[in-house]
Amino acid sequence: MKRKSIILFVLVAVSCLVLGVNAAIGAAVPTPGPHVTLLNPISKADAKSTLLTLVGSGFQPKTTLNLVMEIPGGSTTDLSWFTQPIDPKGLVSATVTTNEVGAFAAVVDVGTFVSKKMIGSGLYQIDVKDADYNTLATIPFGLYDPAKSDGWPNWVSANVPAPPQPSPSPTAGK
Repeated sequence: MKRKSIILFVLVAVSCLVLGVNAAIGAAVPTPGPHVTLLNPISKADAKSTLLTLVGSGFQPKTTLNLVMEIPGGSTTDLSWFTQPIDPKGLVSATVTTNEVGAFAAVVDVGTFVSKKMIGSGLYQIDVKDADYNTLATIPFGLYDPAKSDGWPNWVSANVPAPPQPSPSPTAGK
């Protein structure tokens, strides 16, 4: 009888331990959520055209998304007017909509904001929002001025080759 009690106790203890560990492991593993990647996170600030290519996944399938950027000074702008969503068939659609698996790709041109001097060299963020403008994901990006290569911040100079410097003239100093 005593032996059966010990065996039963050991079985119950091992079962509780295994179930407890499995429950804790299950609780510790987060569910993947929406994710956005910027294919060119550091771009030249060009007033004519500064294209940023975004790809995202983990969103609700067949959902319209809003891309919003904060402008220095506290205002925000909906980038819909400056977005060229990429359709798998090569067509350009008017809105950013996820496909049947919740993925999207889009090209945003922020050159207008550069030309109006609303943004320039610096770090910025695009928020991906749902139809009610709830933030689902964010992605940072940086812009640099190629004419000011001697004053680039470390995050630019570590990732962008400096333009070649003119070599001194062979007759200089004679």
